[in-house]
Amino acid sequence: MEINYYSRFKIISNNHLWRKYLRWAYKKCIEDFKKINRNIDFSKKGFTALLCGTSGEITSEEFVSFVLSHNKKARIIILDIASEQLEQSKIVLSKKYDKVNIKYLLSDAMDISLKNQYVDYIETDGFLEYFSKQDINIVLKEWNRILKKGGFITLRDFARNSKFGKIMDIVRIFIGKEYLGARLYAHSFDDLIKAFNDNHFLFVSGGGTFLPTYRRFSLYKHL
Repeated sequence: MEINYYSRFKIISNNHLWRKYLRWAYKKCIEDFKKINRNIDFSKKGFTALLCGTSGEITSEEFVSFVLSHNKKARIIILDIASEQLEQSKIVLSKKYDKVNIKYLLSDAMDISLKNQYVDYIETDGFLEYFSKQDINIVLKEWNRILKKGGFITLRDFARNSKFGKIMDIVRIFIGKEYLGARLYAHSFDDLIKAFNDNHFLFVSGGGTFLPTYRRFSLYKHL
């Protein structure tokens, strides 16, 4: 029987704690930029925010709410490679935010159909674990391409730095395959740091989250 990722992950995203986690994570990742002396400005005219990968309508709704709390005139793009997540997001958001400029983009993150320097802000959660080390560099290159100078990225992902982390990776990859029907990859903290450096981002690792080895990262395009 084919495993449906969207229906399986809804067990997590439908829990009220998921909303609380996202609100906390968005806030903390923006605050983390202060550690590299970067003040984040949401008030720019034509400010455009991209959610790169959504687990479904709840994640999309929380992201839109967060962006609009900083800029009520923001343009928002919800991107995913799966049509079901986008369709369900559109059903919910079109009712609640019918006057907001929201675009739904069915696209591969390694080949995003957006113009160069089009986006001010990219957010994603648990996204890089779906890519090999080589493909992470392709994703980061695409993000760099579509980001305006002074644009920024917030994300959380698994980044092991201990033997315990290796054990967690084995368990996580098994659960991903057997429960979500998804292939996941294991990356060390140093792997991600190297990828961010190689793609010329200023960045800060803000700290952990509520899961072991699941860390916050905030990236800034300064070139």
